[in-house]
Amino acid sequence: MAGLHGPDPGVDRHARSDIGLCATPLSWDEVQAIVADGSRTSMRVLGRSRGMLQSYLEFKSRIDRLYVSMVDRIMIEVFKCEWKVNEDQKVEHVPRPSGSTSNSGPFFVQNDFPYHLQPGIEHYLLWSDRIMLDEEVEEYLRSDPVARQSSSWLAFVNPTELQSIPEIHHVHVLLKVV
Repeated sequence: MAGLHGPDPGVDRHARSDIGLCATPLSWDEVQAIVADGSRTSMRVLGRSRGMLQSYLEFKSRIDRLYVSMVDRIMIEVFKCEWKVNEDQKVEHVPRPSGSTSNSGPFFVQNDFPYHLQPGIEHYLLWSDRIMLDEEVEEYLRSDPVARQSSSWLAFVNPTELQSIPEIHHVHVLLKVV
């Protein structure tokens, strides 16, 4: 997994004008430098295009109307947890019994709202019900058929304050495809 320390990548031309927005698509070299730096300032550069950000905000608004939270949506859609409608007529997941390992992940899925990246870079998420060690992430990616088709990958966890869903452990995986 990519380290989180290193030199300043000098990515000013991509600076966000508002939270979550990246003005121009990032190249593989730029993303490598950002992830290697790992600072909050650097990681904030990873954002969506204006259109993708708008789509994400609209999606989040729909989720807020239908589900108790985004966590519930992820637990139901990704982890395949059972669900119920609560007294507020919102969908919520039914927590698994303590110690249950069924549907605990990891789950490797393409990000529906990827960062603004140049063509040839795909954005995935590796969801897990527990924190995965770097070695576990690398082992998973080496065995995954989609990741194995890429020429290279970057895997990282955003700093807590930049995580849109901090309640569920997830690793961002960027694949360089040929």
